[in-house]
Amino acid sequence: MAQRRLEVSGVVKDIDRLSALHNAILYSILSLLPTKEVVQTCVLSKRWRDVWCSVPCLDFDETDFCKFIDSVLQFRDGSNVTNFCLTWNVMDDFSPACLWMIMLARHNVEIVDISCNNRSHQVIKFPPNFFGL
Repeated sequence: MAQRRLEVSGVVKDIDRLSALHNAILYSILSLLPTKEVVQTCVLSKRWRDVWCSVPCLDFDETDFCKFIDSVLQFRDGSNVTNFCLTWNVMDDFSPACLWMIMLARHNVEIVDISCNNRSHQVIKFPPNFFGL
């Protein structure tokens, strides 16, 4: 993270302009990153520890991290999720995806984009009334 130094009365102070941004701007910037990188920002400072919990766009693109997705959805605060994108090589078990849909419904998800490489040609069954029909 780039920092500038400010000299006031002979005292040099570090200025962290990124952490000084309003949450809405931080969320907008972080929404452009893969979710795994967004979560990693929690180690930057106390200010950043919980910022990732409210980022409205979730973007996953890996094959071996169901537990990671579970954790991200479980530890989110009450804020809405506008986008959920997932590219997933599914072999047989779709049950994690059904649980994720239930969690996302609780966060008023607006857009769900799931790309599956499904060799078994199984159908994903979404929870009843997931789409608010």
